[in-house]
Amino acid sequence: MAKLFWHNNCLQLQTSLFYATTTIIDPEKIYLFQPLRLGTYQLRFIYLSPGHNFLLQDSPTGEIIRVEESERSLFASPAMNLRLIEPVPHHNNRVEVDGICFETLVPEQSLRVPLTASSAKISVQIGMKITNNTSTPFRFILFDTLIPQLIGENGMIPRLDCGGSLGWVIPQESDLQLVKPGESITLFLKASLTRQANNLLSLIVSGGGRSCWRFNDLAFGTYQIHLTYRSLTEKLEFLCEDLWMGMVNTPFVEFRLIPP
Repeated sequence: MAKLFWHNNCLQLQTSLFYATTTIIDPEKIYLFQPLRLGTYQLRFIYLSPGHNFLLQDSPTGEIIRVEESERSLFASPAMNLRLIEPVPHHNNRVEVDGICFETLVPEQSLRVPLTASSAKISVQIGMKITNNTSTPFRFILFDTLIPQLIGENGMIPRLDCGGSLGWVIPQESDLQLVKPGESITLFLKASLTRQANNLLSLIVSGGGRSCWRFNDLAFGTYQIHLTYRSLTEKLEFLCEDLWMGMVNTPFVEFRLIPP
């Protein structure tokens, strides 16, 4: 789990270990890198196998597992570039990377929500506009490539249930869209608001493929949302040479949940 944030006018990158099914019975390890500035960095991970006995707790069963001491081994992943860039001037919802412009879209920035509990869903438009300002055509794909992040007032992060799946669907060639020089495409996610049993709200967002995110316990107020475009890492039979590869975070855009 990683986050980039400002603290005392200093840009910092904080990472911490997260385990999906197994939890180490030890304090969480947190790494903090500061101060950061605009520019290109290289990031890699080093895996050092444990050289001592330790305990694991299996999350589904609660079973405590003892892992015996073994010979320590050191493995390092290849270094990858990490670039910190500013939004496009005068357009704080856009960022441009190597001539490709990525823009957060929330057309309706004030959403009126009924006060009474209801099973009806309220559709929410959340998307990304991609503009090709280069002289080269590129293809982009909407299949588990857009990842939302939501922040509430005072920087609070709503409770998130992620990792959901919409089935064992696979990307299709029709999911690819060609963007010629000077042209744009708009990718909208399937998103909706629903009432919870406690009368608070949930924002449910489908990633355009198998993934689904559910932001829970939302009340009336102001929120900010942005999207990450992450090109596919799995090999596709129809993978083409002009597929744009990389990962980009768009700037946050503000919207409000208000009573009718």
